[in-house]
Amino acid sequence: MSAEAATVATEASTAAKRPKTEYEKVKMTDGREVEFPKNRKLQKTSLISGVDGHTGPTAVRLDYANGETRTVVIPGADTVSEMISTLELEPAELAKVQFLLKSAAHGMEQKLGDEMAYQPKKDEPEPTLEDKIEWVDELIGRLGSLEWTVAREGGGGGLAGASTLIQALCELSGKSKEEIRDFLKTAGKDAEGKAAPLSREERAAIRRSPAVKAKIDEIEAAQAKAKGIDVTSNLGSLGITA
Repeated sequence: MSAEAATVATEASTAAKRPKTEYEKVKMTDGREVEFPKNRKLQKTSLISGVDGHTGPTAVRLDYANGETRTVVIPGADTVSEMISTLELEPAELAKVQFLLKSAAHGMEQKLGDEMAYQPKKDEPEPTLEDKIEWVDELIGRLGSLEWTVAREGGGGGLAGASTLIQALCELSGKSKEEIRDFLKTAGKDAEGKAAPLSREERAAIRRSPAVKAKIDEIEAAQAKAKGIDVTSNLGSLGITA
């Protein structure tokens, strides 16, 4: 057998042994159905003006495995989209503009994906997918204000339990998620006394307050029940009353 034939045979054998990728079809909140490879939590898609039938401004679409979806328009892309639609560009010039847009979209995909990839430190609890979506939503807000390199208070990655805290405050106050996010971003004070995001310590203190803690416990108990986790039975086996 020749070296080339041996290589082909080896590659074929490796491919045959490789487990088949399993997919799960998820209904998104905008009505689309998206297939996710098993264990993947996020699918990113670049939407480029004038490419594959996309007529809007260049954007990045984020589809999450829980059905949530976000479309993030790159700042300034609407102006470029308008230029493409009104100027009669030569094919070569149009290709250059679209290449630039693809590069910008790739950078945005990477920036948003990095926020999801954050791994907690040893002393930090494991964040949920909903926590990470909150982190990305916060980053989207900063990017919309042209803040590319501004770090969040306390470092990258945000806090585990962020989504549960927001849900608890929404239910207790009757306010929307957007209003609660604005509160968390402006209720603190910086060194000059100006509005600033609440610190980790301040958010932790809010979580420990009796009313908020009780609501968070209620939400987390409901989440555990939805996942089929029987805390009462588990603790009962140790002689502990839940």
